[in-house]
Amino acid sequence: MLRGVVVAAVLAACTYPALAGISGSGSDAGAGASCARLYRQSVRSLGDGRAGKVARKETSTAIAKLASLRRPRGLRSGSPRAKGAERRVYRISARLVAVRLGSGQARTGEIELVVADRRTGRRLVVGFADPACSMRRRQAEAASARESLLAACGVPPDTHYANVRGSAEIAGVGFFGSLRGPFATRNGLQLRPALEFGADACSVEPERPAIVAAAGDIACDPANPAFNNGLGSPRACRMRATSDLLAAGGYDAVFPLGDTQYDYGGFPAFTASYEPTWGRVKAITRAVVGNHEYGIPGAKGYFRYFGRAAGPSARGYYSFDLAAWHVVVLNGNCSVAPCRAGSRQERWLEDDLSVHTNRCTLALWHQPLFSSGLSGGSPSVRPFWNALFRAGADLVLNGHDHDYERFAPKRPSGVLDPERGIREFVVGTGGASFGPWDLIRPGSEVRENRTFGVLRLTLLPSSYEWQFVPEAGATFTDSGSGSCH
Repeated sequence: MLRGVVVAAVLAACTYPALAGISGSGSDAGAGASCARLYRQSVRSLGDGRAGKVARKETSTAIAKLASLRRPRGLRSGSPRAKGAERRVYRISARLVAVRLGSGQARTGEIELVVADRRTGRRLVVGFADPACSMRRRQAEAASARESLLAACGVPPDTHYANVRGSAEIAGVGFFGSLRGPFATRNGLQLRPALEFGADACSVEPERPAIVAAAGDIACDPANPAFNNGLGSPRACRMRATSDLLAAGGYDAVFPLGDTQYDYGGFPAFTASYEPTWGRVKAITRAVVGNHEYGIPGAKGYFRYFGRAAGPSARGYYSFDLAAWHVVVLNGNCSVAPCRAGSRQERWLEDDLSVHTNRCTLALWHQPLFSSGLSGGSPSVRPFWNALFRAGADLVLNGHDHDYERFAPKRPSGVLDPERGIREFVVGTGGASFGPWDLIRPGSEVRENRTFGVLRLTLLPSSYEWQFVPEAGATFTDSGSGSCH
């Protein structure tokens, strides 16, 4: 048994075709679409496009070892098989951190937990399938386990996401199969069904919002005449002044929105200019690659400097969850990392948006689709917007143009849509320099190109608040709030 582990909850949000070989559950026909999703989840730990094997057989006492596997390995015989899927009973001792309810009514749908080894921090997805999708002889047990979880923690009926405390004992049937697909998580175990749930002193805690800061176009080259030993001049090289806002801000995360280091993104320039300023908050940074970083082939200086904070595999796109939000970081350098519909990056984005379960979504990349600044916008990133709009995303943050601009919620076509549109912020005010205005674009609500500063976002469970925070001595600001779709 795995003792002293951490559990965080996620839910599944999208529907997939039922998988051949794991569709004979005996569940009610009315649950078909939801159950098809759960069948897909049952084997989604088996790998992604790069994974060819499946999780090797693990007993309940070896689940910590399973959680530590980077990718599932090989399938062994010796347990019941359902046309290629291995089935075992798992028993897990866990500490609960959060719960997120699945689709449907509050007492239906699915719940998923993430179990992390306290010592290593490695995590394993553990999901409670919808009882209606369990085999008929198991439906009562599955419903009882789900009800026990919700009742023990006192989760209100309309809860989407909540922090919880308490220890728990979970038992259920887990599947692993040999199928591959783009919707796989790194590690996962869908309990189909969950058989037992017991908890001690479980209680719901209020969700704490995440507070983040963002800006792009940041650090001057040390050879720039305005560098001035890193202090800059009144209208250029103000990375020290904007980084002071971050160092004093109490932020949960910082998003540098590309063109983090001028002029060519070399590693020596990063260490001389970015590191003493914005590098002071590197520990909480999630980086975005811009066009100037590719002044060095492959943006090697950028990826070397930021390391894991720039995402995996030096590709420039990745995603993560922050509080109740899902955050997607993309590479808008479409000549390097193609952005067109059907490209590897765009397919990855579609897949990522299909399986994440958060109500609110924020996307970050460098080049804006809409801009009244010098670039006039970059139509090549429209496929990003198309995918985000279809998925109901809420916010897009960009840099590139050296100004601050806030747009009303829009469709990818540029048509204003206050109900379903995505709100875009251009925040190229990180300190490098100012840029001129071009043609003012439809939907542009606020513009400023004479003030350096950062955008402060408060990410709440179902809404957000924004405030432009200027460098010391400046007076321009902008603030407001919005709701997630």
